[in-house]
Amino acid sequence: AVIRRALRRAAARGVVAIAAVGNAGGKPVYYPAATPGVMGVTALGRLSRLPKDTVSSLTHQNPPAGTDPDDFVGVFSNVGVGVSAAAPGVGIVSCAPGGFYAVEDGTSMAAPVVTGYAARVLSSRPALLAGPRDQNRADAIRTAVFQACDALGFPINYVGNGHPR
Repeated sequence: AVIRRALRRAAARGVVAIAAVGNAGGKPVYYPAATPGVMGVTALGRLSRLPKDTVSSLTHQNPPAGTDPDDFVGVFSNVGVGVSAAAPGVGIVSCAPGGFYAVEDGTSMAAPVVTGYAARVLSSRPALLAGPRDQNRADAIRTAVFQACDALGFPINYVGNGHPR
């Protein structure tokens, strides 16, 4: 309840919250991504980009199929009503403890991609950027991101509006 109230207050001040949907393999979307108004992000992968004999190569799921058979939703991704968008989240090179890099899979790898895209949308719309920081601004940012998405042929409960282009 405390997190939901904080997210509502943030949206009322023009802030868009973006969160990973969770990695429980097809379970309903986790909070805070399941909170109304939060953009829940799932993880996409491309078979041709996965190194063979790695954990990442085991993360694809056959159904549902997208338009391009090379694309897939990570088998670990949660699904359902709270999925708003999708982004690369399989086989992502990321920082690791000790100053190293590691290959990671997860919806937490995908959420920053959509966050960056939302920032790009906001920066390319000066009137929206300069406008009142209110619920209308948060709604307009979400709408602009969603309008730039391509569902890639997947069902909405797997990718929401799809991948921002």
